[in-house]
Amino acid sequence: MVPQRDEITKGLLATLRDELAHQHSPLQCLEENMVDGQDDWGEDDDDDDGKDRVGFWWGIFGRE
Repeated sequence: MVPQRDEITKGLLATLRDELAHQHSPLQCLEENMVDGQDDWGEDDDDDDGKDRVGFWWGIFGRE
C-alpha cells in the first residue's frame, strides 16, 4: 500500500510502477484500487476529526 497524502508520495507510486515495469523481467499492475484510511503520520493519534484521513493505493503486480 502506498499512502497518497501529498505530491511526494504520489511521485513515489509513479516511481514504483515505473521501476517494476522496466526490469529485465517486468511486472505489470494486474489489479489496483484506493481505500480510505487514517494517516499514521499525524501528531495526535486520539484526534478523529477526519483531517488525518488519507487514501491508500494498493496494487497486485504480476507477469502477464
